[in-house]
Amino acid sequence: ANHIKREWRNVDFALLDDGTLYGRQLVETVRFLLELDNLKPVFVDNYRPLLENQSGILRRLQRSGATHVFIGGDAFDASIMGQGARFLNIPLTIAGGSAFRAPPTDGILPDGTVFAAQLQEVARVKSHALRGYAATTYAALEIAEQAQKYAVERQLGLDLAMRVLRFDTVLGPVSFGNDGENTRQWYGLYIVENGMPRLLSESSTQ
Repeated sequence: ANHIKREWRNVDFALLDDGTLYGRQLVETVRFLLELDNLKPVFVDNYRPLLENQSGILRRLQRSGATHVFIGGDAFDASIMGQGARFLNIPLTIAGGSAFRAPPTDGILPDGTVFAAQLQEVARVKSHALRGYAATTYAALEIAEQAQKYAVERQLGLDLAMRVLRFDTVLGPVSFGNDGENTRQWYGLYIVENGMPRLLSESSTQ
């Protein structure tokens, strides 16, 4: 949402979702955050996922005047839309969420596509290298163990222990605010270049 606020402020953009819970919730969250800055899409719709041809939704996008689209869906559908837009000579810049991180067998995203996804940090645990969700899961277990130990030693509730401690994890220090949200940045903004995602900048989940 922050990227769209900066880069799409003066363009006509659309919001599409694939009808799944993930897709609908992602689009609604982005739409809400954009409307806080008085940014409104020119077109909002859903599409049927996993089709080999998305020319129908592309034609509707074209009629709306949208040149940029945020897709609440997966990499396969975004890839199909990108291919279709090129074939139909429709200028289209695509953005999306973490489902865009997928193997090439799911489709090649068009160059210039931007998406937010978990940073691919590597955590060394003994002789093993943990990546992605494996690394964050291990860090979560470390946090739980340290919070439990602190709470028992000082006869505190776990919620208080979570707020006052800074936890040392395989991914570095992690702390939590009074609202229960952790202060570490877990997500990054990626851009597709030559068919491959490259970290563009760290970006808030909001």
